[in-house]
Amino acid sequence: MKLSRFLMSFTVALGLGFSESPKNPALAQAQLSEAYLTNPLTAPEVALGTIGTAIVADQISPGAGIAFGQPANQPGTLTPKQQASLKSLGIAIAVPSFIPAGYTVSKVEVKPCPANAPRSDKGTCRFGPQYGIVYRNAQQDRCFAIEATGGGIGGVPAEYEVKINTQLLGETSLLFGQQNGEFKTPSSQQLNSPQPNLLTDWAGVGPFYRISGAEVVQKSYYKSASTQCRNTITPNEATKIVRSLSWLKSPLLSFSHSLNYPVYKHQGSKSWKQIK
Repeated sequence: MKLSRFLMSFTVALGLGFSESPKNPALAQAQLSEAYLTNPLTAPEVALGTIGTAIVADQISPGAGIAFGQPANQPGTLTPKQQASLKSLGIAIAVPSFIPAGYTVSKVEVKPCPANAPRSDKGTCRFGPQYGIVYRNAQQDRCFAIEATGGGIGGVPAEYEVKINTQLLGETSLLFGQQNGEFKTPSSQQLNSPQPNLLTDWAGVGPFYRISGAEVVQKSYYKSASTQCRNTITPNEATKIVRSLSWLKSPLLSFSHSLNYPVYKHQGSKSWKQIK
């Protein structure tokens, strides 16, 4: 029962699937055309229990296709419930592929757009949606968060600044120290030791993404009252994490392979090819 619900949740999350291999190609093509949306970040509802043939869309989020999911018991991995919560926002979800040893996902918070708010073709509204994924090393009580928002961003007048080039989001700045607007170049020693008020500028073109250190995590996710997250990461660790950001992908394909269901790949507006 748990496995069935788990598989159904991922099929619903993708909004694509059939209960069996299509025997009528014309009918299957019509059904697939209806299911495959112009905006790959949104998905239509499908009936509960719809599972079987997996449909591999040519684009599930900007610049990325479906990939095999990471087992949920690995350190730093989001649970299926957390992934579904993030995907429900309707925007591309950036997550780190590099996570320092000892860190696990401690908390996930999401804030959707208001129900009737106008949304862009990328799923954003005026001040949303928003999410935050908090990673924590419990033994060292160190934390950082990966955050995103649809808008309402501003700059930070930092004491130190390091420019970072990322493959996913382009150039951004790693900032830390006092908020005095000096933007000095830090020493190599500073880059290798934890620094206060560490975060990056918001990167991207909407939604916007950043990494935040322990001070922001405590204030934003624990209301400064918790004894957790008393220590932060180093600038060099933050740089490596930011450079490793990639789009969160659905693990549905891995289940389809493990259960030997047929897999189809979209090859154009009127063409689907069985690849498994």
